[in-house]
Amino acid sequence: IEKARRLSLVGQIPFSSLRDEFQEILSQEEKEKIQKSCKFFPVECVLRYLHDFILFFVRERDAEEKNFGLRECIQIYAEEKNLKLPQGFEQFPEGISLSQCASSWAELALNIT
Repeated sequence: IEKARRLSLVGQIPFSSLRDEFQEILSQEEKEKIQKSCKFFPVECVLRYLHDFILFFVRERDAEEKNFGLRECIQIYAEEKNLKLPQGFEQFPEGISLSQCASSWAELALNIT
């Protein structure tokens, strides 16, 4: 996780082996939504969770699934794996797609205090 975070901080792609369909860039508005949502949940915990989600779930997805909601996919993944999401995660913004998971991870990495 730390290596991926350092890559994000210097503007490099932390998930270079992830297919292009899942590395779409966030708009400025979407970045701002993620930044605002960070006050509702432990960012470092969500960052770790999203890292594993990308490595073990997103890499197995078909390109047709790229427009699914990221928050909803994470919630389904958590239910299937019997994992508890961090308190406040429901404040993660809607409208961000699975195709933006790597960008979302990088944006969260920038918001660790």
